[in-house]
Amino acid sequence: QVLGQLARRVRQDWQARWGYEPLLMETFVDPDRFSGTCYRAAGWRALARTTGRGLARAGQRYQSTPKLIYVQALAADFRQRLCGGPLPRRVEP
Repeated sequence: QVLGQLARRVRQDWQARWGYEPLLMETFVDPDRFSGTCYRAAGWRALARTTGRGLARAGQRYQSTPKLIYVQALAADFRQRLCGGPLPRRVEP
């Protein structure tokens, strides 16, 4: 239920804060610890598996394991919009 509420609300929140609506949400699930059942039940799709190399920063070493990448579309036309050119305005940090 919470994942559904998030998916319904996140577009408006981002529009208010950043001036554009996200088209997808993503999350990472450690399959050694979790099965991702709640994401699949909420309609998220397993997209791929990470390499497990972790975050790369100079002078730092991170231990990680491969994660499953799940995505949830927030717009029916997300494919066309992702390939449709630049955002309508520059996003300031």
